[in-house]
Amino acid sequence: MQTQSATQVPVHITGLNKSFDGQSVLKDLNWQITPGSIVGLLGRNGAGKSTLIECLLGLRDIDGGTTVMYGEVAGKLSVQTREKIGYVPQRSELFD
Repeated sequence: MQTQSATQVPVHITGLNKSFDGQSVLKDLNWQITPGSIVGLLGRNGAGKSTLIECLLGLRDIDGGTTVMYGEVAGKLSVQTREKIGYVPQRSELFD
């Protein structure tokens, strides 16, 4: 089995926790997406799909764990890493 370096792995999540008003949405999530993978997030409304993406991109504070993209911690992504990411939110706060 070949080991990927942290900078090669697009997404690496370890022990991610996020809750709202005491309700756990993401609990001890461990996940890695390997290069070349195609991933779809499926789940009912309120399952935590958007919350997961927002935590991964550093758009939402996490309660515990780590989220890393291309070897960089969420919320501290370099310009070079941000240029690799496309994100279209469900709701845009930019325009009415």
